[in-house]
Parts: sequence; C-alpha cells; structure tokens
Amino acid sequence: MLSGQSVLLSVTSTTRVSYVRKRAQQEFQIAISTVSLRGEVLDSEGTLEGAGVQANDTLYVTVQRCRIFSNQHAGAFACLKADGTVETWGDMDRGGNSNSAQPQLQYVQDISASSQAFAAITNSGKVVTWGHHMWGGDSKKVRRQLVGVRKIAAASAAFAALRKDATVVTWGLPYSGGNSTAVQSQLVNVEVITAARYAFAALCKGGCVVTWGSSEFGGDSSAVQVELHDVKEVSSTSLAFAALRKNGTVITWGSNEGGQSARDHELKDVKSISGSAKAFAAVLADGRVATWGCPDSGGDCRAVQDELVSVSEIVASQYSFAALRRDGRLITWGAQEFGGDSTGVKSQLQGISHVVASSKSFAAIGSDGRLVTWGDPQSGGDSSAVQAHLSDIEELAACSSAFAALLGDGRIVGWGSPDCGGARLDPLDVAMSVSSLQEEMRGAP
Repeated sequence: MLSGQSVLLSVTSTTRVSYVRKRAQQEFQIAISTVSLRGEVLDSEGTLEGAGVQANDTLYVTVQRCRIFSNQHAGAFACLKADGTVETWGDMDRGGNSNSAQPQLQYVQDISASSQAFAAITNSGKVVTWGHHMWGGDSKKVRRQLVGVRKIAAASAAFAALRKDATVVTWGLPYSGGNSTAVQSQLVNVEVITAARYAFAALCKGGCVVTWGSSEFGGDSSAVQVELHDVKEVSSTSLAFAALRKNGTVITWGSNEGGQSARDHELKDVKSISGSAKAFAAVLADGRVATWGCPDSGGDCRAVQDELVSVSEIVASQYSFAALRRDGRLITWGAQEFGGDSTGVKSQLQGISHVVASSKSFAAIGSDGRLVTWGDPQSGGDSSAVQAHLSDIEELAACSSAFAALLGDGRIVGWGSPDCGGARLDPLDVAMSVSSLQEEMRGAP
C-alpha cells in the first residue's frame, strides 16, 4: 500500500489478479479497489502472467473511498463503494434501478450520468451501462469499441467515452451527440471531452476543438473554428460552449439563448468558466467575476458585483450561481427562487468549504461541518427535516431535484424530491467486514 504497509504473497503465473486483490483484502482487512504494477491498473479478470507480472515484482493496491454520482439533469443516484461495487436509488426509470447490470458492476472506478442513464468504467477499461436504453442506458452497438476507456462525458441523452488511445466512442440519441460519425476522423489525440445538454466538445492535443451533436446548441463550431486554437479548457451551459484560450481570452458558440455571446465583454485574463442553463460566469485573474447570457439564469451579476472579489470558484445550478471567495464567504445571484437569493441564510454562508447544486437549489458545507441549504424547497433547498441526521458528511452530491450526503458512519441521508432519491435515510455497507472478506475468499480462483 502507498502507506508503506506490505505483505508477501506466494502465487503462480496463472493466478488471477482478482485473487491477489482478495488476498490483499484478507491480509490488510480493508476493501481494496485496484491492483497496479508500475503505475498501470491491472485487469482483475486477467492472470498475473498476462499482466506482465514477474517473480519478485511489487504490486500496489488502492483503497477507494465511497463516492456518489449523479448530475443536475438526472433523477437518480449511484454510489461507488470502497470495494468497487455500485448501489443505486431514485427514479427507477432513470437509472435508479441497476439490477440488470449488477453482475457486471464489479471493480468499478468511475461513473457518469446522463439525464436518464448511467455509465460505469471498470478497472479493465470496460464500460457498463444501465437506465433508459434510448438515453444511453444501452451500449450494445458499441460494446466492442468500449475497451481501454479512461473517462466518460455525459450529455442529456448520450455518452462519449475517451479511450486510452485518445480516440472517442459515442452512443445514445444522435441529436444529443450519440453519433459522432461526421467528425470521427478528427477525434484523435483527444485530451478532454466537455458536454452540453445536446452536444459535445473535444479538446485535442495542441489546443484545437472538435464538436458534434445538435448544431443549434453547440454541436457546430464552424463559425468560430478559425479562433479555436491554443485552447486550454472548454466549459458549457446547457445550450452553448465557451473555450478558454491560453492567452486568457474566451471564444463562445452555440445558442444565444444559452449564453453564447461573450464578445461584448472583451474578456481577458480569465482563469475559469462555469455555466448555468443559459448563462456563463468567469473568474478573472484578479479574483473578480464577469457574467454573460440570460439575466434570469445568472447572466447579470451587477447586484452583487462589489461583493465578488477574491473569488476562488463558482458553482452553478440551472438558474443561478454561487461564488466561493477565498475568505470562505459565499455570494449568490440569478433566479431568486431557485438559489440566486440566499438572504435567508446569509449569516450562515461564512466559513464555507464546499458547495454543490441541484437544478434549482444549493447545499454548502461549512469548515465546521455544518450544512446550509437554500433555493427551491422541492429540489432540496429545505433540509430541515433531516438536519438532525446531517453530521460528519464525507460526500455530498446532487441530482435534478434532490441531494444525498454520505456520512462517516456509512449512512446515506437524502432530501428533496422523494421520486429522485430524496427520501433516503439508511445505512450503506461502505466497508467490508472481516466476515464478508472471509466469505469472498471461499472458492476464489
């Protein structure tokens, strides 16, 4: 282990990596997620010989903390547990039911969510999907191509998988970016993929950008293609994209309704960009903030401009923004009823260390562990019913209309819309007990 703990195992060349993982779990008495050799994660389904392991080699094991996944468009949650298995809840038709995929949900490393489906990457680089089949929950047509995957981006109804060879595989509804045939020859040397609601943008080596999906909502960048060079980061609203170039300038494209135009602002020295549904907010090098797009979605921050100083990061709901300053104070603006107005909790928005957003509300954790929520009560803006249970929060996540907090004792507490997973208050088996480890060892190959 990276902590320095070690154990000597005697195995043969035909021993499976999965057996080594199980032996390590038994010896260390803790759930192990991956086994690595010289920095490369080994396929749990393969043998040591096939992985290139030789006598006296040192293998490293990784202990993975639990993580909760969803997004503002989704109506369900997925928890990646320490042992690499997955538990889901929320809207059963939008990914909350993963029963059909459970046999394959082993050794999972990462999860992405569209609005009605999930896609998980295993440590062998394979992909497992579930949820609404038309919205990305069915990846059978590209299954043979989904190998060596290292990251997945999700639009509303499609997924784009970035493989280790820097190429891209897509599936889901074509109008949401599920078909990248027209630009497939350009999708090489890809480093990062960013998703809007109905389109994708791939940032390639050298700073060029390739787009596909709905032409109206960002899938067609031909009008600004000559300017899309030396790009270091791409951000999105639901309907548009913004590319941050290395010289600190910004290039935008997509729907004007989605916050597309930034030209009137003559933006320079931009450090980072965040997007709500129809507006962008940029943090400048001096810590100030510039916004553009639909005022009702946070495109106008003039009411709080004087307070937007020394900003370190910005988090967006669908209709508003929350800016975290370096002094721990949180400033909000946008649609008042959907999180833009935090007057009711303003005195509590001091010493904030972390903030997340559902589609219409926010939840912030203070440096002392307290939780503060505001915005639409039906979307998680009111956590009063569960406040007594919210202590020692280790992980906080949001879907479209609910929040979920993973506590240190293994409980998951949810609030917001019950249909989207907001009515959960029960334990999660986040750590494998000694007895379960011993049970798993029985009959190991």
